[in-house]
Amino acid sequence: MVPIRQIMEALGAQVTYDSKTGLITVKRYTHTLMMKKDDTAVSYDGTPITLDVPVQVRNGRTFVPLRFVGENPGAKVTYLAATKTVALEAERVEDLLIDVLAETDPLVKRDKYLHILSLQPDNLTALKALSSLYYKDLSSPKEAIPYYEQIVVLESTNSSAFGSLGWAYYSDHQYQNAISAFAKYAALLPQDYQGYFGIAACYASFELNNVAKAKEYYQKALKLNMTTAAKQVAEKYLAEHP
Repeated sequence: MVPIRQIMEALGAQVTYDSKTGLITVKRYTHTLMMKKDDTAVSYDGTPITLDVPVQVRNGRTFVPLRFVGENPGAKVTYLAATKTVALEAERVEDLLIDVLAETDPLVKRDKYLHILSLQPDNLTALKALSSLYYKDLSSPKEAIPYYEQIVVLESTNSSAFGSLGWAYYSDHQYQNAISAFAKYAALLPQDYQGYFGIAACYASFELNNVAKAKEYYQKALKLNMTTAAKQVAEKYLAEHP
């Protein structure tokens, strides 16, 4: 029997106790353990599990079997016979994020970031890295889209993410979605030309071919400080569609 709070907090978990119900809750990434004092019935991610011995509380500390608390929240318990000690191993997202930085193979990096997200689906560092990896290194904007979409949900004022999402949609010929993303960018940064330029590019596409709208937004973009390349694109389109 081991004290659950000290061990699980060392593994990066959050442990809470509800004094009204006596419910002890342990959350580690996507896993949740729920238990009560003197009870052998424990819930692990909603699945009932029966312990060999009941949960015990001694001097204000909660004790449970080591193997149960180690293996169920995504950890591994190993008995070392030579030293008669028990080793508790668990992956920590913080360590995995450091490890992936040394990786140079984009496919291996992709798999490592996907693994991190399997542990912590809302990890922004992994979401941003993975979306960029798909879009830039793997030339797969379609694969990048779900991760950009998650980012803008978590960071609703992240103009850069809306811009990247817009171009990912554009590359995948999802022009209406791209227009919505670029419009959000323009609303967040009205003095930046890129939102208007992106909307114009969508309307100028072969599929939409809305000349009036394309001209309207290229003209809006031209009123702002544009890069030379973007300015040339806008001016060329307007010259070809007087």
